[in-house]
Amino acid sequence: MIAIGIDCGTSALKALLVDEATVLAGASEAYEPDRPRPGWSEQDPAVWRAAMERALNALRAAAPQAYANVSAISFSGQMHGLVALDAADRPLRPAMLHNDGRAAAEANELWEGHRDLAAVVGVKPMPGFVGPKALWLARHEPESLRAARTIMLPKDFLRLRFLARECVGLPESHGARRGISGKFDGLQASADGFVIPASCQVA
Repeated sequence: MIAIGIDCGTSALKALLVDEATVLAGASEAYEPDRPRPGWSEQDPAVWRAAMERALNALRAAAPQAYANVSAISFSGQMHGLVALDAADRPLRPAMLHNDGRAAAEANELWEGHRDLAAVVGVKPMPGFVGPKALWLARHEPESLRAARTIMLPKDFLRLRFLARECVGLPESHGARRGISGKFDGLQASADGFVIPASCQVA
């Protein structure tokens, strides 16, 4: 089976075209995080999408016949980046990356006030997780959060380019302090109550 693997990293997007265990072509597109303030780390999601398109064009140019017979595309990448999208799936602000530390106070507040959540999702809140960053947005950029229809992760934003629906992996949903399966239904009310508007979904 011929497949493409796309990895959305913090400093580059990488793509491979493979046939089973044989690598047919590879491409890497570099970029850098923006650091508008000490402790902040952001990227414009449009940078990832443009890098992905360039990488895919490079794969197609290197192996056009194999590219025309791709059966699957797999996505991986940086975890815990917060990408807030409006109702038209357009980014509302730069993505807050996994190494963004501005939500330290919010992470500590979640830990002190909701220690039961750590037992459910298996990890205590940290500043780089989506939940504390969403709480930071609610306090410092409430207009962004009010306008958000969906909050998702970087690789899932790229996957949205190919799909008509949002999706996320279970490990990342733990970092968002919100689950996607019946086991975690109890988290939704807690998260919605102090961070996420009812109109917004965590994809």
